[in-house]
Amino acid sequence: MSYFASQHERIRTIHSHIKDAKKTIDSLIESSYSVASLEDYDSKRIELRRSLTHFQTTIGTYSTTIASLRRQVDKMKSDTPEQQDSKKKEQKLFKELRTGDDGGIDNDDVSLSESLLPSIISVVTLAFAKCYDEMEIEARKESIHQAMSIQSQPVHDSTTTQFTPILTQNEHMSTVISTLIERLNAPPLPPITLIPFDGESTQWESFYSQYSSEIGAMSHLSDHAKLVYLRNALTGAALRSVEGIPIEGKNLKSTIDRLKSVYGRSKRSQRQETLQ
Repeated sequence: MSYFASQHERIRTIHSHIKDAKKTIDSLIESSYSVASLEDYDSKRIELRRSLTHFQTTIGTYSTTIASLRRQVDKMKSDTPEQQDSKKKEQKLFKELRTGDDGGIDNDDVSLSESLLPSIISVVTLAFAKCYDEMEIEARKESIHQAMSIQSQPVHDSTTTQFTPILTQNEHMSTVISTLIERLNAPPLPPITLIPFDGESTQWESFYSQYSSEIGAMSHLSDHAKLVYLRNALTGAALRSVEGIPIEGKNLKSTIDRLKSVYGRSKRSQRQETLQ
């Protein structure tokens, strides 16, 4: 038995919480494909974002606990042969603790932080971007259906039974159909992982810089796709600051402006306080 048995047990318990959190995220991703409205989409997105934040926090706790145990093992004395044997034993047990996986979840804290977490964030981003795209396509199909229904109805003037052409409707329907075909043939959104931004103003500049270079500068992405990437990277106070803004492409600029006004100003204020 390890001298640090209690720490080993705590690490295993935290690891089981990571497995449970991932199962919750997987379930939410699966259910996201059946959302029927933008309201359902936004509600599910917020729920998943909270679960993702919990998943990220739990991995952070796991890594911190692993690091603490590593320091304790490294600090063990090795002045005598007995102490050397004890330290080697603990080093072996520590290595075994971080080797392999449990239920498909790697035990290595570095792998969890640098591989699994970014992968989950990417999957979540793509799932909701795809979900939003599908809802938008359905909305466009409905627009076509409504336009065709209107077109099929004869329009009479007040003095004659002859039909009046509906050129405006034809032009509108043609535009809608062209746009829909373009959307249907568009390639899937690429997997892009943004570092989550929780409202810590000192991190705003680096977060916005990453967003601008990896997403904002991608001319082939629609504004609504860029907004989906942006909103899915927000957590905590940052997410709450823009929750009142509908997730529509036309609101991309206003969402960014809101974030800049809150966190850009806070950062400048902090700098001024530092100089005073």
